[in-house]
Amino acid sequence: MTAHVSGGNDEREPETTAEELRRAARFIEAVSLDAVAELSQLAFPLAIGGLKEFPRPSPEDRAAREGVERLRRRLDDAAAELYALASAFDAGLTVPSVLLIPVLPYLATYREAAPQEQPYLIRAPNEGVDEDEFTPVDVDNDDQVAG
Repeated sequence: MTAHVSGGNDEREPETTAEELRRAARFIEAVSLDAVAELSQLAFPLAIGGLKEFPRPSPEDRAAREGVERLRRRLDDAAAELYALASAFDAGLTVPSVLLIPVLPYLATYREAAPQEQPYLIRAPNEGVDEDEFTPVDVDNDDQVAG
């Protein structure tokens, strides 16, 4: 199933598919969340407070720390929304274009990404992890009895 993605102008943007939405979500997870992880490494020195007061970062540093957390949450939410819409397409549900509005910037960024940034996004991150045919998936090493 496909849906037209339109930003509200008269020009029609290309159709989208469930697979493209999944790839865009993986792109957000792989590229953007890594960048936010780097931002979370920023150090915010304690600047306010003396010996009698509790030392804390400056107001600007506290705002910056909160901003990093908001970016991470927004990107997590965007990836989740892209996956949800892809699942709706897979289920054959009609997805009105209004539901695509929150993810349009992320979908556009994915579409504009250089081709060399996209190939590893074709396969799901956990695909092929449990393909060992000799070990049942629900068996832990600790549960096996040594003989």
